[in-house]
Amino acid sequence: MIPELQHRQAELAAGVQQARAQLNQLTQPGINLQVPDLHPDEVVRGEISEIPIPANREVTLLLQPGHDTASPDRSLALLDETGKTVWESPGLHLDETLQEFTFKTGLLKPGQYTIQLSTVENGQKVLRERYSLRAR
Repeated sequence: MIPELQHRQAELAAGVQQARAQLNQLTQPGINLQVPDLHPDEVVRGEISEIPIPANREVTLLLQPGHDTASPDRSLALLDETGKTVWESPGLHLDETLQEFTFKTGLLKPGQYTIQLSTVENGQKVLRERYSLRAR
């Protein structure tokens, strides 16, 4: 029993060391990061243009939302290629400038993703902007 416990203790210690290294990486300034400038699909005549972004790395996206509604607030949803929600949050407040959205390391595995920005109007969720991404 003691060797099993020692082995498990060594595994846990290695996991703690790995978690500390990842935390240290997240707290360091990032250099040479991609910052794609995204336009909603509706702005580019309905064409869905995939923006390539790095997978498993931190990346900041510049969202250029449309201003076709009086409401400056959006809910943001990140969907995978099957349409499953990977992450979502309310509270994106739009103004006349670009909006930034940063993915932390490890959130995006390789694959296709869609960012959807929505408003609530008359109690109904209304899709306002959609951005297509390909993580590589």
